[in-house]
Amino acid sequence: MNSFLINGTFGSSFKRPAAILFLASALLAQGCDWICPEPEILGGIITGVVTDKLTGQTLQGVDVSITGPEAGQTVTGSQGIYRFEDITPGEYTVVFTKLGYKANTTITVVESGKPTNGQINLEPYTTLIASSYILDFGATQVSKSFTVFNPLAYSVSVSIQVNKDWISVTPSTSADISPGTNFPFSVSVDRAQMPQNGVNEGSITIQPTTNNIGSFVIQITAIK
Repeated sequence: MNSFLINGTFGSSFKRPAAILFLASALLAQGCDWICPEPEILGGIITGVVTDKLTGQTLQGVDVSITGPEAGQTVTGSQGIYRFEDITPGEYTVVFTKLGYKANTTITVVESGKPTNGQINLEPYTTLIASSYILDFGATQVSKSFTVFNPLAYSVSVSIQVNKDWISVTPSTSADISPGTNFPFSVSVDRAQMPQNGVNEGSITIQPTTNNIGSFVIQITAIK
């Protein structure tokens, strides 16, 4: 049956399904957006488990942060699991931190609609950290200071030993260093007590009283 126009509209003999198909084909040929919608971009997933490098045990309470096309932060649960869902695909930097452990950083690529899995190990700290291991007083300085950082998850008691009479340190015998804090020490030298002209050398030993934590030495030099 032929179609015809009446006052600019299709007459009753026009087949409507055929007309719709014709119009859709014409719009499609012109690239109409509502005929051809953009494909949906699915978000990706970053997930994994964090464990202790020495014991293999899962770690709870690890702070996990991501930076990249998006930024975010989460904390591992009782099973050491972390998870970021529905994030924009792309390259991400993932940082893992927990008191008592060395930070770990990894790079991962997230793909649309796919999970990115990974097991991360964190290495525990086993010693205190001094801000300086050598104090040089030169020919004129009489006082200097240093700090000791406790990166462990518990307090550490230390004893302090000086091997020369011309060196004094405050505190002089012991200290308790709280977890995650820097403890200040002040050192002074008395040149009148130095045994010789020229360079004099001595040391301060910091000895933790807690088992399995190593001691360290601060070297002292001064000129009389």
